[in-house]
Formats: sequence, C-alpha cells, structure tokens
Amino acid sequence: MHSLQDRMVSAMVVAGYSKTTQKLYLREARLLGEFFCKTLDEITGDELQVYLSHRVCVDKLCHSTMRICFAGLKFFLVKVLGREWPCLDWIQFNREKTLPAELERSEIAEILRMTRTHQNRAFFTVVYSCGLRLQEGLHLQVGDIHAERKVIHIHRGKQAKDRLVPLAERTLYLLRAYWNTHRNRDFIFPSLGRDGKQGPTSTQPMAISTVQRALKQVVLECRIPHRRITMHTLRHSYATHLLEAGVNIRQVQEWLGHSNLETTMLHLHLTQQGSVWPGIASDGWQAAASFQSGVMVRENSN
Repeated sequence: MHSLQDRMVSAMVVAGYSKTTQKLYLREARLLGEFFCKTLDEITGDELQVYLSHRVCVDKLCHSTMRICFAGLKFFLVKVLGREWPCLDWIQFNREKTLPAELERSEIAEILRMTRTHQNRAFFTVVYSCGLRLQEGLHLQVGDIHAERKVIHIHRGKQAKDRLVPLAERTLYLLRAYWNTHRNRDFIFPSLGRDGKQGPTSTQPMAISTVQRALKQVVLECRIPHRRITMHTLRHSYATHLLEAGVNIRQVQEWLGHSNLETTMLHLHLTQQGSVWPGIASDGWQAAASFQSGVMVRENSN
C-alpha cells in the first residue's frame, strides 16, 4: 500500500491538487482497502459498488461527502492503477443545485467594522474584495502583490491555475499597513505564534481555524440572521456584487478562476438586477475597483 500511496501522491501533485484534496483522496483510498481487508489493487468492480452503497446507505454520508469519496476513488483507480471499469462511467454523485449564501454590501461593511484585530480585518478584506479562496488568501505572499499594476497574481490556486485579480487602492493600503506590523519576507499573513511575536520569522501562514473562528464570532456579534456564513461566503458575495456592478460575466469567471461558466452563472440568480449579462460594463476593472472601494468607505465611515 505504501508504494501505491506514493504513486497516488505523485499523480495528485502532477495534477495540481491542493494539500487538502490530496489528504481527502488518500483517506478515501485507505478506507476502501480497510473495508475489504485487502490491498487496493485487488479490489474488483463489484466490490467498489458494494462499498459505495455501504457509504450511502449505512454510513449515511451526505451528498457532498459522497462526491469527494467517489472522486478520490475514481482518481486512484483510473490515474494510478489504470483501470477502466464500466461502473465508473455510470455511477454519479452530482453537485446539489443549491444557491450559495451571499451577503449584502452593508453586511460586509458591518463585518469589517466589527472585526477587532488588524490581522483578521486585513484578511477578510482581501478575501472579499479580491474574491479569493480561503487557501489562496492564507498563502498570499509579498511577491504576489503588484502595487503599480494594482493586481494580485494568484499562482497557488485550485488545480494550480494562475490568474490576475484587480486590487483596489484601499485594499492595497490596508495590506501594506498590516504587513508593516510584522514584515515577514514571504507571507502577507504569517502565523504569529501563541505570543503574537513570531510573525517576522514565521515560515507558515496563519491557521485556517484562526480565521474561521474569527469570522464565526464576528458574524454572531453582527447578528446576521438565518444564513450559514463561512469564508467562502465572502467569495460568493464578491462575485454577486461584481455582476450587480455590471461587470462582464466572462471577466468575473476569469477573476474567480472558474473552469466552467455555469459555476459563475450561479451568482446571476442572486443578483437584484435581472438584466445582468455579458457586455454591460465597458470597463470591468474600473467597476471592480469602484465597488471594492465603496464597501471600504462605508466600513470606515461607520
């Protein structure tokens, strides 16, 4: 199993999968082997179907978890073992067609106003105003910021896809101000350590749990009702607000790093402008900067 695991890790690295995805896929492969008490190269197609049925009917895995389970096993069986079982073609666990949660601009402004620490305020701001994924924000590095061009170069994104996203002047100012508090040579958001003094020499970004707990706490204090707000909600809100500002949907897709336009189009259902569609805004970068600055102006004025 050790050699098979090494081969799987190597294949996922080449495919550009994140550390989190690698960990999840490896876990699913390990659980499959443990279920039948045999090595994975001995698993048959019928056994795979039995296992997936058990995960659904007995383990009661939710739809999204089953998608991860199946994707991990399919990657291992096809990319590592080179197997082409017919069942892999007809078994499907499609994404549930639910609309993502999103926040009003006033709610974003309130969250930023109520965020106490400089670190968390800067992080929430850049994740929202640049539409970053959580891991992209955590691993943001000094060299990724192009101040003169007013862009951030994302080159540690999902599936290793590079992209440029617009950076508003106010967001740049906030990032500079926060970076000056620690001056880490690599990370914009380094781990500060328990004493809060390890920022300058830290070799790791701050922990996921740190920002997740901070957002959960500030959302409770803001008394934002009836929605499950996560860090990814800030990214969803970014997309929706850009579309409301009239930015071309193809441009929004590019900034978000979506491979499929249908993923971006989910946000059309959340906009309050029924006419939003490609080609409305002649200058998407200007519209993006305008909406980013507008939120920060409201946040600073409260």
